[in-house]
This record gives sequence, C-alpha cells and structure tokens, in this order.
Amino acid sequence: MLDVGLFRNLRFTAASGSVTIAFFGITGFSFLITQYFQFLKGYGPLSTGVRLLPVAFAVGIMSVLGTQFAVRFGTKQVVTAGLVFFAVFFAWVSTADTATSYLEIVGQMLLGGSGVGLVSAPATEAIMGSCRRPRPASAPPSTTPPDCSEALSASP
Repeated sequence: MLDVGLFRNLRFTAASGSVTIAFFGITGFSFLITQYFQFLKGYGPLSTGVRLLPVAFAVGIMSVLGTQFAVRFGTKQVVTAGLVFFAVFFAWVSTADTATSYLEIVGQMLLGGSGVGLVSAPATEAIMGSCRRPRPASAPPSTTPPDCSEALSASP
C-alpha cells in the first residue's frame, strides 16, 4: 500500500500527478490509435504495432534527454515543458480523422512521446527523492501512479 502521508510533500504530489497524467494519456492514446489503425485504416495487428514505434522511440530518447535537461534546467521546468508538449499533442490529435496521413500521425506520436519522456524520468526522480525512509512490503511510490493511470485509461 502507498503511504498517503507522502502526499503532504508537494514535490511528491506534483510529480505523482504529472506522471499519472502522462501515463493516463499515453495509454489511452495507444489504445485508441490501435483501434484507429486497425478498424478505420484497415491495418493488421503487426502492421499496426510497427506503426506505433515512433511513440516508443520518442519516449525512450526523451526520457534519457529529460534527465540530462533536468540536471541542467531543473526538474520543474522540464516536467512543465513535457506537460505542455503533451497538451499540444492532444490538441493536435483531436483534429485527426480518417483522411489524416500517417506522416501527420507520426508527428503527433513524436510530440506525445517526447512529452511523456520529458515528464517520466525527472518526475520519477522527484518521487523517489521525496521518499527518505525505506518502505518495506509496499509498492514503490514511483510505480503506483503509472499503474493506476494505465489501469483506468484502458478500461472500457
């Protein structure tokens, strides 16, 4: 169980909220874009999976860069930039229809994945940095927000 007393620490609360928003959004997007590719565009499962690779690459690359940016510019600035990227990503995705080209969707996925990458690593470090004492026999505080948001975003 997660010690709810951790939420008195604003650093923990803000970082947990940021990670929850990012993972909730990207998991929901992944679920919906898979449906879009298979049912509206007619792609098969393997073809759809390959077409989702840009978001995975963007998350991976920007997670590494996000950590370096956080050291240079500060965690708050990097996480805020990631959330702004994510907001622009969702505004852009909301304009998609059946005529949207794959190239435009790639741009959307790169922007969204970059936002998640910029949020995830620095915010996770902030979560773990705000937990000073060991917490035996409990879920790590850094995994609880993403796990909960992923479960909720993929629920029908």
